[in-house]
Amino acid sequence: MALEWAYYARQHTGTEVTQGAARTIDRNIRMEPDKPLKRSGGVTEQRIHALIAAACDILKKGAPAVSADKLHRLAKADTAAGLTSIQSLADLGVPYAVLLYERFLAR
Repeated sequence: MALEWAYYARQHTGTEVTQGAARTIDRNIRMEPDKPLKRSGGVTEQRIHALIAAACDILKKGAPAVSADKLHRLAKADTAAGLTSIQSLADLGVPYAVLLYERFLAR
């Protein structure tokens, strides 16, 4: 996933986000989720902004149309129709952990 996200971020924003950089950022945040990110204006901060911009763009757009015999990886309850599907689940009060579990089960 980090490779695809890094690639999309690079394509979407023009910021060089390598797979290694994306993995390091992800790991650092997972290891210390409560630790504030440094605001240095350096390359890591630029990469984080690029990754966030790319993720927001993907979530806004939702799953692209694919042929009937295929299923796109974003065709899930929270991302299928972009912001509309995100808002619908938020309105229902679906806990984020439930969405993650459903993704884990590949549903």
